[in-house]
Amino acid sequence: LDMSKKTLCVNVEDFLRDFQGLWLVKELLSAGGFTLMYGEPGTGKTFWAIDLICAVARGISWRGIPTEKGAGVYIAAEDSLGVRSRLDAYCRANQVDPQHLDLKIIGAGVSMIDPNLVKALTLELEGIENLKLVVVDTLAAASPGADENNSTGMSTFIHNCRKIQAKTGANVMVV
Repeated sequence: LDMSKKTLCVNVEDFLRDFQGLWLVKELLSAGGFTLMYGEPGTGKTFWAIDLICAVARGISWRGIPTEKGAGVYIAAEDSLGVRSRLDAYCRANQVDPQHLDLKIIGAGVSMIDPNLVKALTLELEGIENLKLVVVDTLAAASPGADENNSTGMSTFIHNCRKIQAKTGANVMVV
C-alpha cells in the first residue's frame, strides 16, 4: 500500500487500469502472483504441479493453455523421493532431456516459517535468472510445527511466501 496517498481507496476504473494482465499461464496463474492449489489426498496434486512447472520451464503450452517461459524451482518439502519418481516419469513420457529443463529442485528440510532459512532461500532464488514459478509442496511439510488452522502460523508462512514473491517477481504456488 502506498501510504503517501491521501486515500487508500481507488475506484474500479483506476483499479482495473493498473491491472497489467500479465499471465504466467494464461488466465490461470498470474505472473508474480501467489497461488494455493489444494485437493484431497491422493488426487494427483504433485503430478499436476510438476506437469505445470515443467511446461513453464520448457516454454510450452500447458494442457492447451499458453505459458510464459521461465525458470522454475520446485521445493519438495514433503516427499523428495516421490517428486523424483514423478519428474523421471514426466521426462520419459514427454521425451525431455532433464538437462534441458530450466528447473531446480530443493529437497526436504525447507521451513517457510524459519526466518533465517527463508532469508537464505530468498537470496538464492534472487540469483536465478528469469525465475517465473516457485512451487512449495506441501504447505504442511514446509511449515513444521505450525497449525494449518491457526492464523498465527499461517500468517508467518504466507508472509514469507510473499517475501519471496516480492523479491523474485515469481509466482509462488503452494500445494
